[in-house]
Amino acid sequence: MTAASTAARYTAIAVIASLANLALQRCWMAAYTGPFAVETAAVLATGLVLPFKYLADKHFIFGFRTVSAVQDLHKLLQYTTASLFTVAIFWAVEFGAWRAFETPAAQYIGGALGLALSFHAKYLIDRRFVFR
Repeated sequence: MTAASTAARYTAIAVIASLANLALQRCWMAAYTGPFAVETAAVLATGLVLPFKYLADKHFIFGFRTVSAVQDLHKLLQYTTASLFTVAIFWAVEFGAWRAFETPAAQYIGGALGLALSFHAKYLIDRRFVFR
């Protein structure tokens, strides 16, 4: 597996996860317009996309095979813990753009940029600490 093919696969998975995240946010905000709509949309979408991203990264990026359900749960917990740090990057950029301009376009552009930055950081963390 070459670095270029890994980068292409990771980019494809990140784009799919990003589109899913932003689409889920949009769906939530179409259904709910109450207090903290943007914040709850980001939290829900992130939580729903996390299992897909974990499985895709584990299998297609790192080729990591677990030998038991316990080991898989342990890896998922490591992955989720590492995600807390990178999700902070994503949300800071998304919420910052939304607060600065208070438009849906700013929210989604900030979200896309935040996801790109956080997925890059996530790859580096996962490569070094989670799927070594």
